[in-house]
Amino acid sequence: MAQLQCTRKLLLQLNALPGPGAEPPDSEPGRLGDWCATLFPIERRTAALFMSQRSFLSFVVFEGERFDAEALAKVFWGGLSQTLALAGYKPAIVKQVVSSYSDLVLAAIASKSHNAQLTNLCRDYQHFVETSGGLKRCDIGAAIQNINQRPRPAFEWATPEEVTREVLLATAA
Repeated sequence: MAQLQCTRKLLLQLNALPGPGAEPPDSEPGRLGDWCATLFPIERRTAALFMSQRSFLSFVVFEGERFDAEALAKVFWGGLSQTLALAGYKPAIVKQVVSSYSDLVLAAIASKSHNAQLTNLCRDYQHFVETSGGLKRCDIGAAIQNINQRPRPAFEWATPEEVTREVLLATAA
């Protein structure tokens, strides 16, 4: 059971805030490690941002209606599938990776550095949309690809896509 570590804002919306002193649940990370998630606004719409803790691979999904825990999981699986397909992975690999997240448990984000990375990614996606002429003109798939192809100092200037490839090769079944 992999963790989807959420910001307080998202846990509040999901009515899933852990009680005081609650320990994070035991989990077995999926192929790309545990993930983080948050909500952020783009042009009066709410977007959910997901980020792999292991590779910083990320994607956004826009909220049609308010997410509940079940809807969030479905959106996560669909977004992960599309992001991996955009990165050129074969359907069999996409299916293996997504199935490693078939059981998700919600938890609060445990790392300040992961929270900071989420904040930076929110700004990156907002900036991409703004400079592309707004949501009506922006290709969200292109935004996801662009951001996942940006070198990150945390990985000695490798990109999230490059780190994802390395992780998937190292965890091949």
